[in-house]
Amino acid sequence: MTAVSVSLVVGAGGGIGREVAAQLAALGHCLALSGRTAAKLEDAALGCAESPGLLLHPAVISDEASSTALIDAVIGRWGRIDHLVHCAATAPLLPIERTTGDVLRETFESNVFGAANLLSRVWPHFKTQQTGRVVLVSKAKALDPLPGFMAYAAAKCAVESLTRSAAKEGARIGVKAFTVVPGATETALLRSNFSERVVPAAKTMAPAVVAQTIVACIRGDHDAQNGQCIHLTQP
Repeated sequence: MTAVSVSLVVGAGGGIGREVAAQLAALGHCLALSGRTAAKLEDAALGCAESPGLLLHPAVISDEASSTALIDAVIGRWGRIDHLVHCAATAPLLPIERTTGDVLRETFESNVFGAANLLSRVWPHFKTQQTGRVVLVSKAKALDPLPGFMAYAAAKCAVESLTRSAAKEGARIGVKAFTVVPGATETALLRSNFSERVVPAAKTMAPAVVAQTIVACIRGDHDAQNGQCIHLTQP
């Protein structure tokens, strides 16, 4: 057993997840970094030099076997897992009439199925430990979606529901869960849908700022908001 905290960050290859990993490394956490692309994880690991232990494990978490292998790898390395942070997302911008079954499946698999798969596989370890923390990420427009975000907004509402379930079932075993809800955040995902002319950089949040709130949840600063959405204010 390790004497330090072990944190799994999914979506660690860029954006908010990469910043979370760097901030947790600075706090001395052992880190498992996961995402679809090994090269991006290797690049993110360069910012985690302060971590006492790093595990890079590419995975497609919407796949049950891949999620299981990821959790097994973390347990195999450190014997426990203290924190699960899920930042991975897919956000297609399409009008309703062009939202096909394939688009819906991809959006829900990335945003919802992946988080749910990880929760179900990490849960037995949380029960054994009688402790654990989960932080998921939603978006401010989930309840008031922008035109074209039917699938994405619906998926993020489901993510928020996962947090409520985790907090309720976790109450018996010392597990706390949170959803962090930023507005437009300056990431590659945002820019894949919106140019700076449409969403000026001055109106976006920095990934590091969002990461600070996620790390604060892990530290216990937001325990009074267990099971809730923590909304971040736009600049």
